[in-house]
Amino acid sequence: MDIPWTRLLYTMPRLEITGYREVVMAKVIILSPTFPKYHQRAGQRTHFIEKFVRSFKWIESLKGKGVHTDYPEFDYDLANSWNLAPKFHTIRAGHRWREGQWFSPRMWSASPYRSKQRIICIDLQIVKIYRFEIKSNGLYLDGKKIGLTAQEISMNDGFERYIDMLDWIQYPKDFEGQILFWVDPKYNY
Repeated sequence: MDIPWTRLLYTMPRLEITGYREVVMAKVIILSPTFPKYHQRAGQRTHFIEKFVRSFKWIESLKGKGVHTDYPEFDYDLANSWNLAPKFHTIRAGHRWREGQWFSPRMWSASPYRSKQRIICIDLQIVKIYRFEIKSNGLYLDGKKIGLTAQEISMNDGFERYIDMLDWIQYPKDFEGQILFWVDPKYNY
């Protein structure tokens, strides 16, 4: 059975060779197409995939260029619309990521953790990371308290409202994690 090389490219993990001995496979980042059950907007569309795709300059030439737009939930017109704010980064709990690592962007094909993962596009590299904390007394980036950019951080993470991000991470519980950029940020938080 002949399998087209493009299909093989998107189904095989990306290998990064940083020497003759070390081989590293890309980690997986799953973008949720809907809000989780515990969220106040449970079951509603997040449009994270369209916002993710929107974060790249090559949005105009999506089809056939390494981005899978063939799943039924993908709204190509919305992804190509100037009304949709891009998703420039993702916030992840813990501290397991490093700048320069590769990741495979994916989504669930149906129910989270009970269905197959779909690859959204080719593996991408993490270009910038911030340590991120939310505590009862404020937001912290790399250990420094911030104030005015909280709404901006939530918008750049794909949330329409700051309260949606807080609900997603289950605030008022303290949160420690990282903000991972796959596109070079034009500014620093």
